[in-house]
Amino acid sequence: MVFPQDKQKAVAIWAESLQQRSVSFRYAILINDLKEQEYEKYRSMHWVIGDSSPQIISYTINEINRFDDQTSEYEIKYAMTNSAKEVYESDENITVKKLGHNWFVTKHDNYEYSPTITEKAK
Repeated sequence: MVFPQDKQKAVAIWAESLQQRSVSFRYAILINDLKEQEYEKYRSMHWVIGDSSPQIISYTINEINRFDDQTSEYEIKYAMTNSAKEVYESDENITVKKLGHNWFVTKHDNYEYSPTITEKAK
């Protein structure tokens, strides 16, 4: 894996990883402290994140806080659908930080499978 040298790319990798249900890319861009904390959880999930339903169909990324040139917080809004084809919304926040030339996740909403569905889409 080539580590993201752009903060938007780091956030997109995070969101795409959930959409693809593969935690390995998420794990790769975690800061080392988080890797140590979360390794057993990911291993016990067999490196698969999320359930087959609801499934993420799209997402948007918005920077909500710029702490400095090296650290930003993003909100990722997901559109999700279930087996009945109902569409729901969900969101999560992550913080990314530049270390050297690459961007890593230093903080994220913690959940076991998919982010909590917040409301039915209108």
